[in-house]
Amino acid sequence: MGVKPFKGISNTKHTTSSEHTTDDYQKISTKEFIRITLWTFKLIHSLDPTRTKIYVATSLIHRASTIGYSYLFALIIDALINTATRENANIRDMYPYFGVLLGFTVFTSVISLIQHLTRNYLSNALRPKIKQSVYTKLNTIGIQTLEQPSVNDKIHRAEGYLESIFPYLRESIEVLGSISNMIISLFTIFSFLPFFAPVIALSTIPYFLYDKKFRGKLYKLGYDNTEASRKASRSFVDLSSVKQLTEISITGSFGFLDEKYMGFQRWFVGQWLNILKVWRTGLSSLHVISKLIIYVGYILVFGKLIKGTTTVGGITFQTRMLTTFQNNLLGVIEGINNLNEASLRIRDIYGV
Repeated sequence: MGVKPFKGISNTKHTTSSEHTTDDYQKISTKEFIRITLWTFKLIHSLDPTRTKIYVATSLIHRASTIGYSYLFALIIDALINTATRENANIRDMYPYFGVLLGFTVFTSVISLIQHLTRNYLSNALRPKIKQSVYTKLNTIGIQTLEQPSVNDKIHRAEGYLESIFPYLRESIEVLGSISNMIISLFTIFSFLPFFAPVIALSTIPYFLYDKKFRGKLYKLGYDNTEASRKASRSFVDLSSVKQLTEISITGSFGFLDEKYMGFQRWFVGQWLNILKVWRTGLSSLHVISKLIIYVGYILVFGKLIKGTTTVGGITFQTRMLTTFQNNLLGVIEGINNLNEASLRIRDIYGV
């Protein structure tokens, strides 16, 4: 059974889930999802084109560098073993390898620094500009339209989601980076365990469906109670206003307004935490199962070393690629589910 909308201390009828179509709070078409994602990028890019491009480029390079580091480290392990088994072995023979690794580390550190600086700048400097673009848009909407309850609900949700615009772009870039790493590690796995990549992929399907289901439940909870949330927020504004407090004191309505606000908050937080507990418990169980699949892959790779068909550096890189493929596949799944959920929120801003 679904969660019933909050009724509050008054008997005001709030919108029930049956009065919304599934598209309102659970589904978004692929076409609209892409359109919202592109709109988000274009909005941020229009506000600061240069830093946006730098941020995207450095983010993708930084994500891909993890595979480069794994490959270099595997080469160094094999070089170290070969050096150690030679006569008159000398640690100086390893210096060129350490030099390459040091140079790679310096390069990735510079990329990471640029990425963090541009991200911090964009997330802070663009916040007031994004808000400006929204209230400028609202200024062009007629008063009669603004007074419609459905429009009021949409604006109320949009105000709460304004802080989600830049994180939405950041999540989109993270997904692109995960897709890139997933493809690279996939082709690598095909070179040593060609049958195992589909096994890993199939093991993540329950994780994807379960995660998507409970994200939908959380969004539905917030969507169905938009009107109640808006009314509770008005009580908070009244109780926090010096001008309104005088009237509240005269009429003796403090307790009523306090209960109106806190009653909703207690109920909403309780429902949210209940869904979250079931969601996270299930994900933890599915995560353990997915790790067991990877451990089977480790055993197969270790068997190749025992048979002498690979090197120590080889199994180091291969086991790392198995983990990289699974982690990035799960990252893509969680990222897409995050973006689908966030796009439902961004749609309220996009549609204002």
